[in-house]
Amino acid sequence: MEIQELFAELDRHCGSFSEHLIAEAVTRRDEAIPFLLETLERVDRNPEPWVADQDCMLHIHALYLLALFRETRAYPLIVPIFSRPGKFSFDLAGDVVTQDLGQILASVSNGDVIGMTALIENEHANEYVRAVAMEGMVSLVEVGLRTRDEIMILLSARIPHPRTESSTGKRANIGARWLTFARTFGPAKQWTNAGAPTGTAGGSA
Repeated sequence: MEIQELFAELDRHCGSFSEHLIAEAVTRRDEAIPFLLETLERVDRNPEPWVADQDCMLHIHALYLLALFRETRAYPLIVPIFSRPGKFSFDLAGDVVTQDLGQILASVSNGDVIGMTALIENEHANEYVRAVAMEGMVSLVEVGLRTRDEIMILLSARIPHPRTESSTGKRANIGARWLTFARTFGPAKQWTNAGAPTGTAGGSA
């Protein structure tokens, strides 16, 4: 099966979480990464179809897989996607924003705070997304990529105060499904110890 066919099959599982397809994507990391990066590029260029098609989960899986792979090339793609104003981020990614976006950003940053800082300082971005970017920076301290003093200095200038926002529909619980996968599939077990997504349902990253 070609990698495009694999992800097309995975995307057809819009109402379920196909562990065996995700596991195959993980084992085919080198093939998957270029396709996943291209997916995020397509989202950034033309996001409206991705927002409109609530059955589509390909971009959601791209976020989690690239975070799992610690793929730094995803960082400059994710930041502009989630820099858009209003509820766009929630319309696009549902509760992934509240559950895991901060740690997704941390996972693909390799300690680079420029992208997260840009989100925090972007007054046009959704205020919850800005706060989640702060949580991503804190995650860098937890895994030893940045010191507490460094992050405190960076965050002291501006601290957004988020409203509580949540999502409904098919994208609402995808983070919880990823957590189940992370707990059972070998490489993903390292996530919670390395600053990658935890997928805690209903909470923040």
